[in-house]
Amino acid sequence: MPRNNGRARDSAPSGAPDADLEQPPAPRPRSWAHREAQAYRRRRRDYVIATKALVDALQARLEDIDEIEAVVTGRAKEVRSVEQKLRARDRLSPGRDSAFTDLPDLIGIRVVVRLESEIAIVAEELHRLLIVDKDVDARDERSREETPGYRGRHFDVRAHPDGELPELLTVQPAEIQVRTRAADLWASLEHELRYKGGTELPAARSRQFVLAASLLELAERELEDLRAWQVDTQSVAASADITPAREPARPMDEGALAEFLANRYPAVPSTPRRLGWMLDLLREMSLDSSAALADVLPANPDRRILALVEGRATVDSVRMLDDELLLVTPEAYLRANRAVPDERNPHRIRTLERRQRRLAGG
Repeated sequence: MPRNNGRARDSAPSGAPDADLEQPPAPRPRSWAHREAQAYRRRRRDYVIATKALVDALQARLEDIDEIEAVVTGRAKEVRSVEQKLRARDRLSPGRDSAFTDLPDLIGIRVVVRLESEIAIVAEELHRLLIVDKDVDARDERSREETPGYRGRHFDVRAHPDGELPELLTVQPAEIQVRTRAADLWASLEHELRYKGGTELPAARSRQFVLAASLLELAERELEDLRAWQVDTQSVAASADITPAREPARPMDEGALAEFLANRYPAVPSTPRRLGWMLDLLREMSLDSSAALADVLPANPDRRILALVEGRATVDSVRMLDDELLLVTPEAYLRANRAVPDERNPHRIRTLERRQRRLAGG
């Protein structure tokens, strides 16, 4: 007589949960995402205003750092994108979002710098300026895959409640991506070639894509190495070029100016290039002797000038003199800067005017 094949099922302990009842929650109807997107539409203007305020604050803060060149852009998420993302997230994990405000990238900011070493400087400023809820180095994540590709640093940030940024930013996190120019190029090409096409790349094209990414990564590393060599070389030259103080009535050279600044400011030494640039401005103002410069400056630097170096190891002595001249003789210093423009910084006059207003109000 055949055995009963259902014995195992019949012998299941009483009270065991029925597998048929343990189904994952079903995704919400499409109308839910649509309603949330329309709620976002009604408030999107507030998000646009908050995005612009954060972009302006970051750009102004980073423009004050001579060691980097950063471009800050931002956007408030489009209404259609909000609806699409809510649906996609709900399909993957039903119920994870209770409202559109749960999306992490309604406010998206991108900071693009020249080289990888500048990312850490931007990160330091973000931690000083904002409340950082998340700080993820995407370079480390990619290295686990052992393939070249997008490298950058991602932050989820909020504004301090007692700050000057819009109140919305104190409760709605903004997502900030900091990347190099090469990584920014890579990310845009990857999105365009890999994902917008809708079909998987053929094997030969995929290898070509990886090769292009590797070349971009190699170029960035070589440029970083050249930058490090240049900084080291200039530091050695600056140390070797410092000479004993000249007679007060004689014009200063780079060495005399370096010694004057070292005796006045608690900052790192400036490079010969920056010392020469400052001397050109001082000659324009007829302040190129140590005696003339000392006559214009107060006996001791103002507290607003000394505050420049608090918690920042990257401020050099020329930058401190730059701000002190802007504080004690703003009109003459702005005229000198217009007469001796900085070709490497076409926006310098605008930056100086903004810094002068901040110093005058401090």
